[in-house]
Amino acid sequence: MFNVEKKEMICPRCLGKGFVDLNDIKRLDRENEWVQGYCRYCDAQGFVERGKTKKINPRRLDLGPDFHESDIVDE
Repeated sequence: MFNVEKKEMICPRCLGKGFVDLNDIKRLDRENEWVQGYCRYCDAQGFVERGKTKKINPRRLDLGPDFHESDIVDE
């Protein structure tokens, strides 16, 4: 299913999708704090370095850049 190396693990924030959706937001109890968008915990890769969750809580609000090029909508 996922092609993850042994030194990596599936992102606990987006569950490997690279995108945080409403289900993820609800599961992480971040309703009214987060919006849907690319996953800033794994930088939209779907996986993170094994052990990252011990260093950086995936529920933190201050991770990643303020915006990502995928957040920009072309009109």
